[in-house]
Amino acid sequence: VASPRVQIVQMDVLDSAGAPLSLGAAQRFTSSQLDSMSIGEVRAVMERLGVDTAGCPDDKTELLARLCMSGRIVVSEEPLAPQVAVDARTAGDGSGSAATGDAGAPLPGRSVGELRRLAREHNVSLDGCLEKAEIVDRLRAAGL
Repeated sequence: VASPRVQIVQMDVLDSAGAPLSLGAAQRFTSSQLDSMSIGEVRAVMERLGVDTAGCPDDKTELLARLCMSGRIVVSEEPLAPQVAVDARTAGDGSGSAATGDAGAPLPGRSVGELRRLAREHNVSLDGCLEKAEIVDRLRAAGL
């Protein structure tokens, strides 16, 4: 079954010093995640993937179109909401979904401000996180 998410495939991306840039695990975006990115975030993704931004105006629609046309990402539909199993030991004691960060919208559906607030509340460092997807990955790695 194909995942309804976007997967970015690393294509010999180099940093400013010419060294290979390690992206770690493949990043995944849904179409709503791409839509929720700021112009700066879209440009950062494009630059990291080696997509030329020269001559591209500060129009988010055109930037996203160029990014999608580059062949470096695939945009697909939103995933279905995951089914969350409730542990009988924590059900009803207030430590269930709120403690795991599942209160309200799933992490990718939250704003960057909400994600940063959640990280602060749980003492999760966001050092080095420049993009929303990196913040989401860091929060998930912390068990949120």
